[in-house]
Order: sequence, then structure tokens, then C-alpha cells
Amino acid sequence: MMTPRGSLAYGFARADGDVGEFKTGRPNKQQYGQLQRQKLAWENERREEKRERRESVDDWVTVALQDLKEERDYLAEYGVEKYFPKSIAKLEELLGSKTDAAAGAGDAA
Repeated sequence: MMTPRGSLAYGFARADGDVGEFKTGRPNKQQYGQLQRQKLAWENERREEKRERRESVDDWVTVALQDLKEERDYLAEYGVEKYFPKSIAKLEELLGSKTDAAAGAGDAA
């Protein structure tokens, strides 16, 4: 389920679940359980797509950094702060050193 430019679907909503009609306007116990299982399956599939995307591109640092920032922003909406700040900083450092090295190689030529 890859979308244009390698980006991934963002978020799972009740409308994405295939559990039938909510007769009372909200899911019953069985439908709620089905929604939870479908959401878990969706998250696992999305995680697998992210891993495959990182492994298939040459510039994995940029992709990994983008993924971490998306997750951080998503969790911030729910009040979760400080999601992998050291990992994000380390990847930004790697990305910066790659850019500096490429600029230095271009200057030497």
C-alpha cells in the first residue's frame, strides 16, 4: 500500500475498519474487538512498509529521520513528548555530516 513518493498512510480511523454497521452509532463489543485487531494489523503492515522503504533506498538516513519525526509529531498530538530526541539528533548529525562531506567533495573537484 505504497503511496506516491514512498510516503505511507497516516492514521487508522473507525471508518477504515471493516466491521459492519454500528446500529447504536458506536461499535458493540464484538465490533470493537474486530476494530482493535484490524488496527493492530494495519500498524504492523505500516511498520513493515517503513522498514522495507528504509532498506530499499540509498539515502536511508533521510527516510529514517522523516519516519521518526512523523511518529514524534503524531504522538505529540496525544501529549507524548520527548519521543526519541537523541535518535533524531543523531540522524540529523549524520545527515549534516553527509551534506558537509558532499559539499567538501564538490569543492575539491
